[in-house]
Amino acid sequence: MRPDSTLLPKQSRRRFLTHSAMVLAAPAASSLLVGCAGPSARDGGGLQAREFDTSSPFVRGIYLDEDGSRFFRAASLAVLPELEQPDAETMDNHLRQVDTAFVAFGPVTQNEFAALLSLLTWAPTRMGVAGVWSDWETASPAEVDGFLSDWRNSSSTLLNAGYNGIVKIISTSYYGQPENFAKSGYPGPPAFATSSLPQFQRETAV
Repeated sequence: MRPDSTLLPKQSRRRFLTHSAMVLAAPAASSLLVGCAGPSARDGGGLQAREFDTSSPFVRGIYLDEDGSRFFRAASLAVLPELEQPDAETMDNHLRQVDTAFVAFGPVTQNEFAALLSLLTWAPTRMGVAGVWSDWETASPAEVDGFLSDWRNSSSTLLNAGYNGIVKIISTSYYGQPENFAKSGYPGPPAFATSSLPQFQRETAV
């Protein structure tokens, strides 16, 4: 039965989440991924080259599967105020950038995130480690915000690291795009750099 959160002080809820995460995360690195694999593990330990599929409401990329896409859509809406009520094309493009960022990571980081996403996208462990009882597709903004806040403020370094990793991949994937430079307060490369450095010249060459 779901514990009534109104009867638990905030610190008690955090301790419950931390304890659940520590208990569930330990076996996840070994046995859980075998039967309930994350994106990279599901591909046999390596990333398979395939086209980015947007035929369903939730994209499937080279690294992200639909479950991972659902999670990052919900988390991105909570992390990025600029994505409030995004159109489908904007969100698809953002998830494509998240997918591209994961592909650029080394195998160790890919597999660490695969373990994290396995915990967060499989219902029993999602409820335990995130305290989110709805699936990510239907979770309310308050539920997602609460999960991220609990992980950010937790005394567990495991949850802190998970929060930092999630927020960094979302933020860098979004603000790292030239069209979003100004939204982060970064005006973009200076004119002298774009006109003289070869990497910029190659990018703009026809």
